[in-house]
Amino acid sequence: MEAVRASAAWVASRSSHVTVDLQEIEKVVDKIQGNVPKVEWDFEGIHYFDNGPLTVQYLFVLDALNFCFWPDKDLSYDHLASGLKLALEKDKTALDADRLKNYTGPELRQLLNWPRPLPIEEERVRLLHEVGLELERSFGGQAANLVKSAGNSAATLIELITRHFPGFRDHSLYKGRQVFLYKRAQIFVADLWGAFKGQNYARSCLEARRKWRFVLAQSMLSKR
Repeated sequence: MEAVRASAAWVASRSSHVTVDLQEIEKVVDKIQGNVPKVEWDFEGIHYFDNGPLTVQYLFVLDALNFCFWPDKDLSYDHLASGLKLALEKDKTALDADRLKNYTGPELRQLLNWPRPLPIEEERVRLLHEVGLELERSFGGQAANLVKSAGNSAATLIELITRHFPGFRDHSLYKGRQVFLYKRAQIFVADLWGAFKGQNYARSCLEARRKWRFVLAQSMLSKR
């Protein structure tokens, strides 16, 4: 995560078209006063959840494939989330590591109940293979073991994901400098928090949430 924070700071200090108004942020914080509207993680009912390791497996596969829907105007994140959910409800082994590493494009479409080729289908299949192979090789085939190995640290979890799964290492160039995003790795941590509500497999996310609140509060106070 240090690479992401350093990249964000570098871009923020040199951005040409977007700036952050810290005074306005302080006003918003004062206005909200902790009264942020509560939104349930699965308010639409499109995600799989069984409060166990299969949910972690589902979320990891979901976030591995969570990109680039727009080339198909009828396809959205909801189709991906609900498609994987229905697949698991029909077959609890659908996202086992030994199956992930062998899926083909047509089989992925069948898994998602999608009638035509997916955008960047070859890359999505490659990422499934990568997830299956590395989970099997390093984590006993289970994303839950990946989460446990982070030792209740959200930052460590993101570092483990980006170390073992190159497909999660999204980055770009800005003004000739490499900047690190790691968006889907961070989304996975957020999904763990939302699904498990800070408990069970999301304890590391709870600790990260507390630390972020403390850092944000300290930052705001230091600028008053």
